[in-house]
Amino acid sequence: MLAASFCAAGAWASTTLYLNTGGPSLWGTASPDFYVYAFNAKGDNTNYKMTLVEGDIYTATIDETTYSTVIFVRHDPLETSFSWDKIWNQTSDLALPTDGSNCYKITSWNDGQWTTYTAPVVGEDPWVAFNGVATEVKCGATIGLDVTTGNFSGDPAINYSVKVPGSDTFEAIEGASYTVPNVVGVYTLKVIASYLGSETAESTMDVTAKVDYYLAGSGLPNLSWDANSLPLYDNSILFNDVAAGTKVSFKVTNGTWVENWGIAALDAVCSSDGVSGTDNVEFTTSGVCDVKITFDAKNGKICVTGNFGGTIEITSYTVVGETAIMGSDYDTEDAANEMTLAEGAWKLVKRDVALAAGTYCYKVCGNHDYNLYQYPAKGDLALTVEADGYYTITFTLKPDAVEDVLTAVAVKTGELPAENLTFSVTVPEGTSACYIAGNFTEWQFVAMTKVDGTHYTAEFAVKSGTAQYKYACAADWNSVEVDADGLEISNRAYTAADVVARWKSTPTALAASEALNAVYARDGRIYADEGARIYTVTGLDVTRQNGSLNGVYVVKCGERAQKIAVR
Repeated sequence: MLAASFCAAGAWASTTLYLNTGGPSLWGTASPDFYVYAFNAKGDNTNYKMTLVEGDIYTATIDETTYSTVIFVRHDPLETSFSWDKIWNQTSDLALPTDGSNCYKITSWNDGQWTTYTAPVVGEDPWVAFNGVATEVKCGATIGLDVTTGNFSGDPAINYSVKVPGSDTFEAIEGASYTVPNVVGVYTLKVIASYLGSETAESTMDVTAKVDYYLAGSGLPNLSWDANSLPLYDNSILFNDVAAGTKVSFKVTNGTWVENWGIAALDAVCSSDGVSGTDNVEFTTSGVCDVKITFDAKNGKICVTGNFGGTIEITSYTVVGETAIMGSDYDTEDAANEMTLAEGAWKLVKRDVALAAGTYCYKVCGNHDYNLYQYPAKGDLALTVEADGYYTITFTLKPDAVEDVLTAVAVKTGELPAENLTFSVTVPEGTSACYIAGNFTEWQFVAMTKVDGTHYTAEFAVKSGTAQYKYACAADWNSVEVDADGLEISNRAYTAADVVARWKSTPTALAASEALNAVYARDGRIYADEGARIYTVTGLDVTRQNGSLNGVYVVKCGERAQKIAVR
């Protein structure tokens, strides 16, 4: 790190910088002098002559309070003072580092990179320190490992190891270089110096591996709209075996949204046909293919290759339908319901399916997407079983250029045992009653037992695996449960604990209010306005039983209600 000291009298801070000359093949040749030229935006400037530390390392201490930018200079040694006319080589303007780097390593005649350097420790104990290793590199780069040692009785053996991102252990490095994998993160390098097993020293340093550009978007594995979602190693990324019909949208970013490139940056010459978009780069794969995305940083251009824009190849078919027969409710991603191709037909066999007598709906979708393929194109097909039992169901799809053919055949394989099932449900706050209707109640609503304000329970004898049912907050289908968006749901299959998202409607209290017109009763029948409904005082809809009524009822029409006795 930068070595800093503070002087109270002058109120200035000093920073020690180091220069690695690159050895005799670069700035170290011809025995030059080395200077640090320091300046700031106000025009203040000065120069510091550097002194030898060891080997190819030189140092100078500068006033960092006054100066913020430096230039390292290779200078004619015959000139005893700094002169621009006697400069042999110089670096570009370099801002003082703030990331812990303190040594500028020359890598070409007029350029280099910031690294870290640990000065020799004065004392008697053996020591070792990394020398000239960059603290920040690109993924895929090869790092040359170099160290300085001291206070050993002889030349020590040097062993390197590395701890990669996400690991807690060090792994040995063969040789004196390390190629950083294509994984962004912090790598910890460790060196152990040992002489005859009795004198040892070790040191570590962190190296941050990064990339310049990232992919952000949707549709491809692990891709999200986070600005740094997927790193572009070597400015490119390859996705193998992308499924047909995959819809992709993306942009290239610099890891933030400050800089990003979309459809305007598309290189149409090198990209495959079928890539489009208004802001993002977008395409849909026509068949199973490899997708490669490359970013030309120099020209700011994106190249996308793959199989896009043509007729989409359907490579998989999935049977979807009611939970009772499929095990999931119209789930296009259910791998258990994918069909397999055999002898020109696609088939799916479901075994030991417990069914009650009735009719069940199903259909097929292609590539897990209704928009790409579904049969039938509208509605569903129906499978009818005449008796309760265990069934083996065989679904067969024969795609045809004229018209596809889809069939389902159910073969009974056994009888169903009866069992007592406890139905437990959590209902929305404010629910005053809960009813259940299913194939075990002949689809008549039965009141459940209230456990507390949001929980109800009921028990029924049901043939194994056949239960289909729904809940309601009143004994009519206008009050049945729906999903969180208010849409109709399929019949439930039994689970030990159910949760109702919301009700289709909640009946208002059936109390007497503004009187209805001409309501009267005679001979078990109530006569009232057209469209009126008849309820028991507990809220049960008995309109269909009008004509055989006996007792006290509430007649409701719109927001008006009236209580009436029937004999």
